[in-house]
Amino acid sequence: MSLTFHQTFRLERTNIISLLKCVDKDPYITNQEIHELTGIGIGKNPNQGKVQPTIDYSTFSGLLEINKIKGDRSIKFTDAGRLIYQYDQRLRNRVTHWIMHYHLIKKESSAEAWSFFFNEFLPNRGDFTRVGLEREIEDRFGDKVKLKSINPFLLLACYTDEIEGLGKLRLIRETKKEVYIKSKPNIPNCYVLGYILAEFWEMNYKERITLDASTLMEPGNLASIMGLDETGMQRWLDILTAHNIIEQMRAVSPFQIVKLWDKNDDDENSKLKLLEKSYQMKRL
Repeated sequence: MSLTFHQTFRLERTNIISLLKCVDKDPYITNQEIHELTGIGIGKNPNQGKVQPTIDYSTFSGLLEINKIKGDRSIKFTDAGRLIYQYDQRLRNRVTHWIMHYHLIKKESSAEAWSFFFNEFLPNRGDFTRVGLEREIEDRFGDKVKLKSINPFLLLACYTDEIEGLGKLRLIRETKKEVYIKSKPNIPNCYVLGYILAEFWEMNYKERITLDASTLMEPGNLASIMGLDETGMQRWLDILTAHNIIEQMRAVSPFQIVKLWDKNDDDENSKLKLLEKSYQMKRL
C-alpha cells in the first residue's frame, strides 16, 4: 500500500544515490543484489528491509520507473531522472530536490500522505503541530491503515532534514519540538519552476494553451506545490515571462498565462530543455 510504502524508513538520498548507480549498470538488478552491492538493509523477505522503500522513494520522486513483463522486473531512469543523473549524480542540487518534491506531492502521487500534506493540509495553515497533522491524517486515511503505519514523522523529517532529505527547499521549519511553520521556499532559478509548471500543465491541462492565472493559486496547483503565496507566485510568473517560458495576458480579467514551451525535446523551450537549463544556470 502506498500509504505505508516507506515502512519505518525516512527518505535518504545517500541510499537513493547507491540505487541509481546499480540501476545504471543493470536495470534487471534484484533487491537481493542491490543489498549485496550497496549494503542497504534487507529482511528475510526481499520486499522487507530498506531496499524496497528506497526503490519506492526513487520511483515516487520521479527518478526511476518500474516495468514488469511476465513476472520479470526492470528498473529504468525516467527521462527527467536520466538528465538529473547526468548533471547531479550525488543528488545535492536544489533543482534535483525540487523535482523529487514535485513528484512526491503532486495530486496523482503514489505517496498519498505526502500529496495530502501539501495539497490539502498545508495550503490553509501558516503553522501547525505534529499532533494536528496526525489527527488530520488519521481522519483522512484511518479507514485504510493505522496512523502508526503511516508514521507522519517520516514525512516531516523529509522536509526538515537537509543532510539526507529535502530540507534545503525550506518549505517547512520546526520552530520548537513538534511545532512547525511554513517558510519562504528556496527556489534556485526560474527554469526549475518552468519545468515543474510544464509537468503540472501537461498532467492537468494537456489540451490547453492558455490557463487562468488564478488557477495556479488553487490548493494542489502550482502555488501550493512550490509553497508560494499570491505575491510570490506573481513575482515568479513575471520572471518566467521575462525568460520567454510563458506569456501573460493581463489586459482583461480573468488574467491568462500562455505556455511557450514545446513538446518537441529538441526545441529550445521544450520541457526537458527547461530542466537542463536549470542545472546550467549559476546558483542564485
